Amino acid sequence: MDILIENQSELRIENGDFVVGKADEQNLHLLMLTGAGHWKHAPTTDIMVSKMLLDEQSFSSMRLAIKKGLENDGATVKKININSSGRIAVDAMWE
Repeated sequence: MDILIENQSELRIENGDFVVGKADEQNLHLLMLTGAGHWKHAPTTDIMVSKMLLDEQSFSSMRLAIKKGLENDGATVKKININSSGRIAVDAMWE
């Protein structure tokens, strides 16, 4: 169980308490947006999809970088799809 956040990275609070729950989607979203040095517990985790898109990386190298970054964070990655318009769908879970 993890502390959950709202869309704007604000802590989710209900009835005066932090809300906890399964946070796989939350973790995935945050990891895709951040890069090396953003996470104290895993300073080398570097996905930052926006940087990959700006660098015009191939989809296969993007898939590999996303998979490696998620696995470095402890996720089990089942599938990563990137369509021709750059939309990314990831099926991953944390134990």
